[in-house]
Amino acid sequence: MNDISRRAREVGASPIRRMFNIAATMEDVISFTVGEPDFVTPANVREAAVRSLGRGETHYTANAGVLPLRAAISSHLAADSCLKWDPDTEIIVTAGGMEALMLAMMVLLDPGDEVIISDPHWPNYPRQVLMCGGVPRFVTLHEQNGFVPSPEDVRKAASPRTKLIVLN
Repeated sequence: MNDISRRAREVGASPIRRMFNIAATMEDVISFTVGEPDFVTPANVREAAVRSLGRGETHYTANAGVLPLRAAISSHLAADSCLKWDPDTEIIVTAGGMEALMLAMMVLLDPGDEVIISDPHWPNYPRQVLMCGGVPRFVTLHEQNGFVPSPEDVRKAASPRTKLIVLN
């Protein structure tokens, strides 16, 4: 255990993975422990992946993802929300949401920076903050408010060290 960094030891094992391992041993259980849907990837997506492999598209892409995908995301955002984002400089594609959050925190947090996290929350959020040297601060959500954080509660949790707010 001494080969693992002190920071990793302090953060500890993910309860999500512990629940995933338990659910994997059970029958007739739909496990949402790692955020996966309860259906198989749609056929058109699987077929597109096979065609891509057939074209030999098996090498690393640009770190931000392939430009045609980033351009499509930019177009979708513009049509859906009237927001314009430059696919060359303002959009990146990641393998998943947790990777995207970890990258953002690694880029934005300095040691001691605070991150406000709505609670209840996904257990990985505070662990990611800690792994990046940040300090998690929590804002409790209430059913009577539709689990939407109140501006007053966010203001109370904020300090001059607050750098990010994670909305779940």
